[in-house]
Amino acid sequence: MHIMVTLFLGLSLLFQGCGGDSSSPAVDTGPADVADTSPPPTSGLRAHTITDVSQAGTGAMLGALPGDILLANDRVRFVVRGQAEGLTLLGLAGGCVIDAGTHQTDQLQELAPLMAFNCFAQTTVSVTRDGSDGVAEVTVEGTTGLVDVIAAVMPAAEMIMPTVTTYRLTEDATALEIEISVDTGKSVVMGDVMLTSGRQAFNTTNDMLASEGSDVSYALVSQDPLLTEVIGGITLALGPVVPPPVLWRQWLVVGDGSLSSVVDQALTLRGDPVGQLSGTVDDAQADVTVVNTEGDVVTRMRPSEDGAFSALLPVGVYDVYASGKGRALGASINIEVAADQLVSDLQLSAEPAGRLTVTTTEPLRITVQSDGNDNQIVPLGIGDTDIPLAPGTYTLHASRGYEYEPDTTQLTIEAGETATWSPVLTRSVDTTGWVASDFHLHSEWSTDSAVPLADRIVACAAEGIEYAVATDHDMVTDYTTAMPSSLKGALTVTSGVESSTVNKGHFCVWPLEPDYTRVGRGAPRWHGLDFAGLMDLFGAGEPGRVIQVNHPRDGSAAFSALDYEAAAPDPELLALFTFNAVEVHNGGIKQFDVGLEDWLSLVKEGLPIAATGVSDSHNIGALCGHARTYVASAGSDDPATLVSSELDTSILAGKTMVSAGPFVVLEEGIDAGTVHVRIAAPSWMDVDTLAIHTDNGVDQEIAVPPYEGDTVRLDTTLTLNFGASTFAVAVVRGDQNSPIYGPKTPVAVSPIVRFE
Repeated sequence: MHIMVTLFLGLSLLFQGCGGDSSSPAVDTGPADVADTSPPPTSGLRAHTITDVSQAGTGAMLGALPGDILLANDRVRFVVRGQAEGLTLLGLAGGCVIDAGTHQTDQLQELAPLMAFNCFAQTTVSVTRDGSDGVAEVTVEGTTGLVDVIAAVMPAAEMIMPTVTTYRLTEDATALEIEISVDTGKSVVMGDVMLTSGRQAFNTTNDMLASEGSDVSYALVSQDPLLTEVIGGITLALGPVVPPPVLWRQWLVVGDGSLSSVVDQALTLRGDPVGQLSGTVDDAQADVTVVNTEGDVVTRMRPSEDGAFSALLPVGVYDVYASGKGRALGASINIEVAADQLVSDLQLSAEPAGRLTVTTTEPLRITVQSDGNDNQIVPLGIGDTDIPLAPGTYTLHASRGYEYEPDTTQLTIEAGETATWSPVLTRSVDTTGWVASDFHLHSEWSTDSAVPLADRIVACAAEGIEYAVATDHDMVTDYTTAMPSSLKGALTVTSGVESSTVNKGHFCVWPLEPDYTRVGRGAPRWHGLDFAGLMDLFGAGEPGRVIQVNHPRDGSAAFSALDYEAAAPDPELLALFTFNAVEVHNGGIKQFDVGLEDWLSLVKEGLPIAATGVSDSHNIGALCGHARTYVASAGSDDPATLVSSELDTSILAGKTMVSAGPFVVLEEGIDAGTVHVRIAAPSWMDVDTLAIHTDNGVDQEIAVPPYEGDTVRLDTTLTLNFGASTFAVAVVRGDQNSPIYGPKTPVAVSPIVRFE
C-alpha cells in the first residue's frame, strides 16, 4: 500500500486561466427518487443505506458500517460515510468515500474533498437517486470547517461555507463522478485528501493521481491538471482555483490493479487526444512498461494469458519494454503516438525472472545485499516464502534481533531458475524474565507510513519483538484483525494511538479499544487543549493506562514546547507531568543522550516515569525493535501466554530496560552501597563501556571486556563511590553494530535501582 495523504490544493499563479469551469459532460441529474422500504437489491445499479456490513462487500481496508451508504453496480462498489464523523482525520464529519473497488477488493481508506483547506464539518448524507432510473446518486449537504491538524497550524483558514457534494454512478461505469459546489462569493481552492492501503504504488506522470496494486488500482482525475509535490509523508497535488459560482467535477476511477486500467479510463474521462498501443510479449507473467523521454513511467500493462497487451497513450514519443520483479529489463522499442493512431503488433521479449525460496521455522528477517544496490529488507513469517531476485550473485543474511546469531550465505540466482535457502539461527543471549517490546510503530493507517498492517506484524515478529503496541497517528489500530495464523502465539499485541498534536508534542497512549463509529476509531481529540487537558484526555491516573512522551526534544515535541530544563526543573511544570513513560531512545545517539539526561532529571525529582526505547518505525527498512524496551514479566515470558495488562503494570512500576543492542540488568547488591550488573550481547555486537549514573552524577565508568566466546560480557558487583544516592542506573555503550543492523550505536539503559 502506499498509505498516502493526498492534498489537492490549487495555486492561482500556476493555474491562471485554468478556471475549473464544469463544462465537461455530466451525468443527468434529473429529479430525485424516493427510496421505498423494500429490501435493498443485491445486484444491478443501486444506492441504499447499509443495514448489514455484508452488503458492502469485502476487502483489506473495508470501513463500512450499518448506516453508511452503498453505491454499486455489478462491476464496482463505493461506500460513502453516513455516520456523524468521518473515518480517518480528526475533526472530519461524514460524507466522504471510505471504500472503493470491486465487490471483493478495497484498498481505499478515505477520500475527503477539500475546499480552501476546509472539509466536511457538519453534514447530512442521503440517497437522492436509488439507481432505478439509470443513475445511483448520494448527496452530502452541510458546511465546511477545518480538520484538527490543519486548524492547529492555520486556524485563520477556517471558512464556514455551505457546500453540496454529489456522488454519481451509472450502470456499467467503473468511475464515480464527484461534483462539488460551494456557496461562497469567493474563489475556492479545490482538492481532496486521499488515504489508501500501503500496497498502492502511486504515479503522477499524466497530471493525475493514479496507482497500481495487487488486485485493485485507483485514479483521481479532473479536467484540470493535478500537479504534485511530496513534502515529508504528504503528497500535495495542486488542483484548480475555481471562481464563483464554485462548481468542480472529478472522478474516482477503479481498475483491476494495473496502472493502465485506470490511466486508460482517466484519459478518456478527461477527453485528452490519445493514440493506442498494442502488441504481445513472450512471457505473459511480465509487465509491459511505457516511459516518456524523461524516463517517467506513463503507463504499465499486465498482459492477458496469451501475452497480448494494449493501452491508451497521450500524444508523444515513448520507449516500451518488458519488466517485472526479479527480471532484468527487456530490450526497449521506441514508438511515436499520434492522436487517434493505433501503434500495433509490437513484439516484446521479457528477460526470465529469478527467484529465491526461503524456508523458515521461525519468524526472521532476510537482508539481501548485492554490489551497487541498496540492501533489500524482507521480514518473513513461518514457512516457504518466494522472493523475486534478478539474476546475479547475492550475499544473504538471516537475523532476528539482538538475541540471535545471524546466518549468512552467498548464492547466485540464474535467469528462470529458483534458488533455495533454509537459514538456521542460534539464540545466544538469555533474556529470561524479560519481554522484548516496541511501543511506537506505524502502519498504513498512519498518514506518513506505507507499511501494510499484516507486514507490520510480521516485521515485529521477525525482529524478535514479543509485545507490540499499535500506535498509528491519531488512529486506534487493531493488529489482531491482520494477525497471520502462523504467528499467533509468536507475539502479543494491543491497540493504542500516537496522539499527534501539532505544537504540544506526540504521545503514545495504550491500551485503547477501537470505536469504529468514531473518527480515528476513537482516537483522542486533542485540538484546543493545553498540556493538563491532554493528560486528562489521555486518562492520566487511570489504572493500567500508559501515557508515553514521544521523542521529547524533537521539533515541537513536548519537552521542547514546554521549555523543560533538565538542569533546573520548574516545580509548577513538574506538577503537570502526570504521564508515566518517556522515550529515552528514539532515533540517533544524539537524541539518546538528551533523552537520557531528561529522564534522569525526572527520576532525580522522584517522578515514577518509566524509560522506554522504541523504533518509531514508519517503513520496513526502519527495523522494529531497534531500539526496544524489555519489560519485566511477573509470570511466564512466553509470547504465547503473555498478558498485555500485566506487562503494562510492569511498565507503570518502572520495570523497563532500554536497549539498542546490549542486554543489561542492574540490581541492588547484597552489601550496602553496592550494585550487581550483568551485561550480555551477541558475538557480532561491540560493547565497550559501562557507566553507573546516580542522582549525584556519573558514579563510575569501567571498560567492558570484548567477546571471547561468551555472550555474557560482564557479571560483577560494584561498590558505589558516591554516598547518599537514592537511585542507580547502568548505561552501556559500544561502537557501531554490524552492517546488517545498520550504523546505529549500541546502547542500553538498565532498570532503576532505588535505595531506601
